[in-house]
Amino acid sequence: MASEKMHLVVFHHNRLFRECLVRVLSATDGFEVQQRDNGDLEPLEAARFYECDLAVVDLQLPDQLAPRLTMRLRESHPGAKVLILVPFERHEEILIECIAAGAHGCLLEESPVEQLEQAIYDVLRGETFCSSEIVNCMFTQFSKLARESQWRKALHTAVLTPRERDILELIAQRLTNKQIAKQLRVSIYTVKNHVHNLLDKLQVDSRVAAVDHARERRLL
Repeated sequence: MASEKMHLVVFHHNRLFRECLVRVLSATDGFEVQQRDNGDLEPLEAARFYECDLAVVDLQLPDQLAPRLTMRLRESHPGAKVLILVPFERHEEILIECIAAGAHGCLLEESPVEQLEQAIYDVLRGETFCSSEIVNCMFTQFSKLARESQWRKALHTAVLTPRERDILELIAQRLTNKQIAKQLRVSIYTVKNHVHNLLDKLQVDSRVAAVDHARERRLL
């Protein structure tokens, strides 16, 4: 890497931060750095004109441009690598979109310059890089999504007995427990027991919620 300069381009919404970053990276041996200025070219259009080995892309570009810019860079210059600069607030959804669009690494903006340089070298070598704080945050997010997915699956696959379905139908008709017991010719305690089981199986805490969930999942 020392014998041939690597071409970097910085896309960042903050001019002062961007120019400081360009100055620091330009002082690093082996890097030739450009930046997207505040001229007429929008980031998506500018991507076509910047042939680079690596682009440093700000996750907070206006109008959530980071994922689309990542994709445009990868399409215009297939060999280009993309490193995403992530703010402290994270914005996981946009970051996931950037990764899906082909980003090769992500680094917290508050990281020291040495870590930025290490991330750039790793990505240029074909490796991936991700700040440990982001990894921890993403694992938490994925764990949450997995739990939500399991919860939805449990609701979707809830198996109701014929009697529970009958009672759910009557609940949907806004009948009280006493009215349901009279229509089905069972005790009110039997009805209350079935209603309790229904709420438990559907993992809801009210009769209205039970009806709504059952309709969404075509259990009615």
